[in-house]
Amino acid sequence: MPEQQKSTSYTYTQQFSGVSFTQIAPSQKVYLFSSKSASGSASIKIAAAEVTAFREAFSGLLGVIEPGFGFRDTLNPANTFELNPNNTERAKEREGLHRHIKVHNKKKDNKVWLSLDPIVTLTDEGILFEVVDKRGLQLAAYMLKKSGYTGNVESGSGHIEAGLDLVQSLGSLSGRSDLEIFIGSDFDLDTETAQKYTVEHAENLDFIEKSFPVPRAWQRMSLQLQASSMLDATDFSMAPIDLYNIVRALHLKAGDKKMRILLVDQQQPRISIEPWDWSLVTTGEAFSGKTQQIELIEYAAISRFQNVTPFVSSISLRITGEAQPAFWTLKSEHFTLVLGMSNFRPTNWTKGLMLNKSLPRNAEAAQDLGSAVSIDDTNRTAVTHGIQNGAYSINVDGQSFARSFLGEADFASLVYRSGQERIAYELVDNNRVAVQSTVEPNGRRVLMTALPQKFVLKESKDKELKAEEVIALKIALQKQINDRPKRAYSKVTESQRNFQFSEPVFQPRLAILSNGATRLPECACTYYRKYGDKKTCAHVQALYIQYLHDVDRADEGSVELTSRMLVRLPSTAKESELVHAIRLQNKRVIEEWGSFFELNNQTCRRQVLAFNQISEARTCFFGRIADLEKEGFVNAG
Repeated sequence: MPEQQKSTSYTYTQQFSGVSFTQIAPSQKVYLFSSKSASGSASIKIAAAEVTAFREAFSGLLGVIEPGFGFRDTLNPANTFELNPNNTERAKEREGLHRHIKVHNKKKDNKVWLSLDPIVTLTDEGILFEVVDKRGLQLAAYMLKKSGYTGNVESGSGHIEAGLDLVQSLGSLSGRSDLEIFIGSDFDLDTETAQKYTVEHAENLDFIEKSFPVPRAWQRMSLQLQASSMLDATDFSMAPIDLYNIVRALHLKAGDKKMRILLVDQQQPRISIEPWDWSLVTTGEAFSGKTQQIELIEYAAISRFQNVTPFVSSISLRITGEAQPAFWTLKSEHFTLVLGMSNFRPTNWTKGLMLNKSLPRNAEAAQDLGSAVSIDDTNRTAVTHGIQNGAYSINVDGQSFARSFLGEADFASLVYRSGQERIAYELVDNNRVAVQSTVEPNGRRVLMTALPQKFVLKESKDKELKAEEVIALKIALQKQINDRPKRAYSKVTESQRNFQFSEPVFQPRLAILSNGATRLPECACTYYRKYGDKKTCAHVQALYIQYLHDVDRADEGSVELTSRMLVRLPSTAKESELVHAIRLQNKRVIEEWGSFFELNNQTCRRQVLAFNQISEARTCFFGRIADLEKEGFVNAG
């Protein structure tokens, strides 16, 4: 079985006739140069009252990709790839920067690449701008509705040139006069402006060419993040002032932070930022749905849009799951702004596999659903597949628009993140993974050991046991209670190759904590010995994939490792909530209670109950949950 997946590399190549810029005098204008391969054009005017809203929204959109406008060679820090705008010949300087990148990539193995330019989609419903950051962990979409402008729009799509010139000059726009926006490949400019921003008067320069390789991992992650906008999600709304207060708290409190969102049916959502025990009860609509608590890992990026809050009428947050993509949506009468975040790092391979389960990919080509699609249950699957293949935009206000995200990229090779992941899925599909698991005394479920055999007290009705036999049975029972179960390793079997005498059998190991986090991956294969846990081997991944399948089919009556959190909300916003965290760990029931702040800092009260049998611990666990619910606590998952 091959260790690597062969695929065709994708090179981002776009040609522009100028550098996008903003003009302040004699009138406010924004010129956005589209690529030579783009279609459509626009010449619109935004009323003075809406110019400030456009400035803040568009600046926030470009802020997502701004960190990727430059690159510094880590092997040679003196070799920088950053834009140093020249006041007289910015187009020529921009071409020199990208020519320098192409020369470097031909000579060096460490390939330089920058943020991809924004994609603009010109439609009858409005103008949509989309960007994805260089990490592939954040995206932003800005839909300027047709009610927010006047003018002519010719339908089409393509990339528009973006750089520090545009970002720095947008701040000069004001609401004192109307704003004209031009989108196209060529504009009628005066000689001085054309000489500065276009290639029209430059010698030996026909166009600005941006060309650099795009990593395959980024391609797949960015497409999965876009397609996540189609997943079923838990959503709730808040008032603009709530977002302002959240962003203000993030600015005032430095350091590592966690955002916990407590959603209780028919109650106002409660947002807490740890570790300072800062809480906010939102002032929007009451939440309707399943009571739960969700933690957001990557959320600070919403601060980029803090200046937009005065111009929006509603704000909503869609969360697809714990440590899964989340989408902030800011709506106004004339625009919709969406910020998507993956909510997990690329190194967290377990969350990546969980996202694969929600968004399976295949190598089939995307269907032609038209230029604009209103999303419903009949076409949701087809639109999701179209987004995964870069043919359609993300879900904005229940609509998706046709456009090309990565051009001629090899989408068939993006079914898996890596060759090891492909091998892992093939092992599971071919039934070559045998999972054995149990819950250790320390509360870890280890995917390598067998479930403990049930102890049966063999008594004969016809014969009374002697005293010494009863003592021996009691000793055996106590030994089974205290001792760890007998080891029986999980097995992953590969197909036999021509030079092998038998099928290779591996015994990978993986520990899973009560909160779902994984620890201690281990395998004896050559790949793991070489890379360790930096690049998880196919056998450990196959073990976890099979575990996810088994969990879906598991009976609640056989659960051995799980946790619940029950919360009683305070009567006033200034008081802290009372939280009971209950964990079932094999033959133990662990209960901790206090505020979220006390639980996070381990200053809460704690009680541990130990039982002789797992069934007894399970009965106590579910009984304690029922008792707390009778006392007014709500189950937050």
